[in-house]
Amino acid sequence: MAVSIQDRTDEFRSVLKQAQKRQSSSKTSSQRHALLTDAQKRDATGSGNEGGGGGGRRARSEFARKAAEIGRGITGTMAKLERLAHLAKKKSLFDDRPVEIAELTYVIKQDLSSLNSQISALQGLSKSARTRALRNASADQEGEHTKNVVVLLQGKLADVSVNFKDVLEVRTKNIQASRSRTENFVSSVSSHSQTMEPPSSGSPLYNTPTQRRTPVSGEGHSHASDVLHLDLDPSSSALARGSAQTDQQLLMMEEAQTTNGYINARGEAIEAIERTIGELGSIFGQLAGMVSEQSEMIQRIDANTEDVVENVQGAQRELMKYWNRLKVIIVGAGIAGLNAAIGLSRAGHDVVILEQSRFTNEVGAAITIGPSATRILTAYGFDYNGAGYIPHEVIASVSGITLQKQFALDFHNVVERYGERYASFHRVDLHNELKRLATAPDGIGRPVDVRLRAKVTGADATSGTVTLADGSTQTADLLIGADGLHSVVQQAINGEYPARDTGSSAFRFLIPTERLMADPVTAALVAGKRNTLYVCPDTSPDAPNRLLVWYECRGGAVQNFVGVCPSKNVDDGAEDYRHTIDKEIMLREFAHYHPDLVRVLAMADDVKLWRLYDREPLPSWVKGKAVVIGDAAHPMLPLAGQAGTQALEDGGALGCLLTHLSSREEVPERLRLFQQVRRNRAAIVQILSSIRLGQEATVTEKIRPYREGKSPIVNSRDAAEHNLRFDVFASCEEALRAAQLPVVSASVS
Repeated sequence: MAVSIQDRTDEFRSVLKQAQKRQSSSKTSSQRHALLTDAQKRDATGSGNEGGGGGGRRARSEFARKAAEIGRGITGTMAKLERLAHLAKKKSLFDDRPVEIAELTYVIKQDLSSLNSQISALQGLSKSARTRALRNASADQEGEHTKNVVVLLQGKLADVSVNFKDVLEVRTKNIQASRSRTENFVSSVSSHSQTMEPPSSGSPLYNTPTQRRTPVSGEGHSHASDVLHLDLDPSSSALARGSAQTDQQLLMMEEAQTTNGYINARGEAIEAIERTIGELGSIFGQLAGMVSEQSEMIQRIDANTEDVVENVQGAQRELMKYWNRLKVIIVGAGIAGLNAAIGLSRAGHDVVILEQSRFTNEVGAAITIGPSATRILTAYGFDYNGAGYIPHEVIASVSGITLQKQFALDFHNVVERYGERYASFHRVDLHNELKRLATAPDGIGRPVDVRLRAKVTGADATSGTVTLADGSTQTADLLIGADGLHSVVQQAINGEYPARDTGSSAFRFLIPTERLMADPVTAALVAGKRNTLYVCPDTSPDAPNRLLVWYECRGGAVQNFVGVCPSKNVDDGAEDYRHTIDKEIMLREFAHYHPDLVRVLAMADDVKLWRLYDREPLPSWVKGKAVVIGDAAHPMLPLAGQAGTQALEDGGALGCLLTHLSSREEVPERLRLFQQVRRNRAAIVQILSSIRLGQEATVTEKIRPYREGKSPIVNSRDAAEHNLRFDVFASCEEALRAAQLPVVSASVS
């Protein structure tokens, strides 16, 4: 056979030229519309000259290259995921592409696993970058940038993983819905086939023969063997009658087999998806671990930031204390003066105490301190055990004549009720602990300068100047008079405002507990009153204002006694509490008391006696730069045991109100707030201290002007609530807020 060959070389060359022209035109157009120059592209990709004379930028870092690679990988995976989502959302049986879906699922799963590993490696590079940043301050920004890049990539990968999981869940729901529809279809076909009647025929295709059929001789047949006889008459053939139904059944069976195969394939696809979801869970776990590490780092950064802020605020407070600190002179180093010095020193001020004595001898006896004052001691770090405190659990009024209990105030739960303890101390122990806190070099604030044998003979409230016995003068920004009943500073504020002789005197003495326990009679009294303060009034008819007060101190090792009686019966009395008197004078004054109590009094060795003075509430505590506290402001009788408590409250209030001054010009306003907080309260306690326990109703009207609209005090429980529940720090903070001045808790001042 001849074959003709046609030469088409020219035609091929023509097509090639047209293709080259189109390619050249496309390249020119892309160059013309390019947004970046070649140099810019090289800079962007970091492929410029390195080390050459062109001065190109340095090559991209390993971290940047890997981060870019991960970004491209995430973008590619997102494109694949969009395609998978498009396929997975198709619900039609004929549009389903299980093979392509399975392949995409596998590829995306591999991509996610690979990207997760790459991000873990990138995080390692980021940590090394941060380590370099700690060594090199200039690399700090680079380390922060790498950390942010890692967090961003982790977030994007997490978003892709979540979307992938959502797509797989949609795919699973569609497969389950398709399976449900198929199962419903198959069950309907099966039930239809069962309702069809089986063909009734004697045909051997449907009936099993029970015996062999043999042709009978003489019927025109001459076969010698058994022959199967088939009647092919269409009208009588059962096979012909059932052929249509049989074909339909076979067709349904073929369709059911095809459907079952598809269902099995879909089931396998669901299992594959479930496995993929499980693997995704592990990926999410790894991502959660990385995010947790980042979260811990952020928390550490936050904690460091809070520490920095707190340190800055603390430094600011210290600077304010330094620039606006006051020079303070306190006249008197008693309980009131030392406590005020502690509070003002903690507030950042320079404090000098001028004390006329030498602190060489122990003076005084025991003293009771209520919860309103122990709250202040606790804030200052007072060592209660070192000071040998005794808790007061009961205050009982017991007849001095019969020893019958009249009534009692229970203070077992005093801390729960009032927020602090109710305690007694030996006065010397309390004084020594306050002196330690004031002068300790390692305490809060500068140590207080205590100058002994420095007697003040004059004061000028306006200028804050004091004159000493040697003729020298000292001037301060704040002058505090804690110099007792005959205060020089008080005279500078109010002029002559003399104290009043109450007509009563007080015996004071101490007896060792061991001595009382050695006598069976007195031992019984001691055993029955532990942690109880006894007030033993004279209950005889027409008895004068006479009573005996008894409580422990120094950890229970010493018993303290105070006996109040009319001064007219004591010729040798004096207002100095260090004045010693003959014990027989005391025994004569209390001779009619119960014999057991008289037996106790007889065991006293060193008995002190001093006249009791008080004063009406002062018209003012403040003038110019001067203020008075303690007995200089509110001398009171010992009947309520509140003198020490009120002195401590004065010092606590000064320390709180004079904290964080913005300028020295604020001092007069702060002193005005001090008088507002303290004067009325101390006046009420002064009045209550002038009567015996249980006589509060006799002074209700006298107290009313100082109550400022509050309910009247009519009994001992009302008086106890007023005396014990007061919180001086809270009252000062409330006054500062009302005056729109800075408020800082006393514990941080």
